[in-house]
Amino acid sequence: MQVLVITHSRESARHIFSTGNTLFNNTDVKFALHNGENNIYLNTDNYNIDNPSIETNKFNENFIIATPNRLLNLLDCKNGIATRLDNSELRLLILDGVDKLLSDRYLVIIRRIITEYININVQIVTFSLSMSEKIMKLTDNFMSNTIQISL
Repeated sequence: MQVLVITHSRESARHIFSTGNTLFNNTDVKFALHNGENNIYLNTDNYNIDNPSIETNKFNENFIIATPNRLLNLLDCKNGIATRLDNSELRLLILDGVDKLLSDRYLVIIRRIITEYININVQIVTFSLSMSEKIMKLTDNFMSNTIQISL
C-alpha cells in the first residue's frame, strides 16, 4: 500500500473508490475499498473471490480507501490487515473531510490510527470544505511543516 485514504462516510469512500478506478482504468494500479458494508478489491491478483474474507487475502493494493471504524477494526484484528500490511511502503495518508474526521465522533479513532499504525515519515494531506481554527489546531498534533492552500 502506497496511499491510504480515510474518509468519514461510506458514500464518500465509494465515490473516491469509483473515481480512482475510473481514472486509473487499464493500469496496474490496484484499489481496495473497506467501508463497513463491503470490501471490494479491483485489479488485485491475490484476491480470492471464492473466499473473500479478510483472513485469506493479501493486501498489496496501491490505494486503500476506508472509513475510520472499519479501518480500525481491520487494524486491530488479530489476523487482520496490520499483520500483512507493510507500512514501510506507505507514502501518503489522505484525510478526506478532515473537519468531520477530527470531530468528537472520530477524533479518538483517527488519533489512534495515526499514532499506532502510521509511520512518522508518511506525508499527511487533509481536505475539507471548511477548516475551522479548532480543526487547524488539532492537525498540528500530528502534522509538521504544514502548508495551507485555500480556494
